[in-house]
Amino acid sequence: MAKGIRSYGPGKYSKIIDGYAHDVALDGALDEEESYPDGGGWYGLLLLDKQARDAIRQAGHYAEDDLTKDEKNLLDDSAAVIFFERSDGIVEVDWFENKQEALDAWTKIEEEFAEPDEDEPEEDDEAFSEEEMREGYVISDGRRGGYDVAHSGRSAGHYSSVEDALDAISDKMEKDQFFPNIYFVNDHGNVDLIDANGKIIQSRV
Repeated sequence: MAKGIRSYGPGKYSKIIDGYAHDVALDGALDEEESYPDGGGWYGLLLLDKQARDAIRQAGHYAEDDLTKDEKNLLDDSAAVIFFERSDGIVEVDWFENKQEALDAWTKIEEEFAEPDEDEPEEDDEAFSEEEMREGYVISDGRRGGYDVAHSGRSAGHYSSVEDALDAISDKMEKDQFFPNIYFVNDHGNVDLIDANGKIIQSRV
């Protein structure tokens, strides 16, 4: 009787037993599943209880290809399997001897697919649009020191400090009763959306 864990060879799986485990998973035995949209691939978790192990053994038997001794040992010693079927059809299979390690790995996968926390404010990409920045006040490092301020595509002054620039911007907004966004652009081109006190609200690289 063959003993080794057989390689699947070039193709869909790494090991022959991977294919039988995958067949069982596709037959409705998965405990958990997460999928990328538009055929981008999917993950599956299969916990190996007696029923799942028997089904994998039977998959090989029905294919007239009974598991080898080492493959049976791998199956008996494993507590769970995680599959990742890629968009190109290749299936990556991880066998776990420890159930908790498998569950921890699955938790990390779930975090990748988790919806954003409703309590966390969503980042506003529109605030950094060309139109919004043109309408707002933009403070940037001056070429010869100090800070330049631009508004509506035109220079709105040069100041020795960010605080002086913010004071002038606040006065102008109060006078006009128009309160657009304020931005700070550093010499690397990174952009901060800031409030009237200079506190950063959001940043973009």
